[in-house]
Amino acid sequence: TRNSATNESNITVNIPMIFENHFTGYSNILRYKVEYKLPNSSNFSLLRFIPYVPTMTLNHIYAVVTSGKEYVFRYALENIYGLGEYSNN
Repeated sequence: TRNSATNESNITVNIPMIFENHFTGYSNILRYKVEYKLPNSSNFSLLRFIPYVPTMTLNHIYAVVTSGKEYVFRYALENIYGLGEYSNN
């Protein structure tokens, strides 16, 4: 979701803290994979991998953006079994 730190050249995306549960196979989460795209594009591009820190309540992902353009972000969690399902943008 959009964060108040967003301005004309940078956007901050808040990602909720996720804990190990039945969706993760009760396996330790290793990192987040964050991707972005323009709304009319069919392909997402990798923004970055973010290490998972269990004491964080939010992760702030900063991306340099072009003023006036809209972007779509999504994320997935990775554990020893691989990458999970992506968020709903």
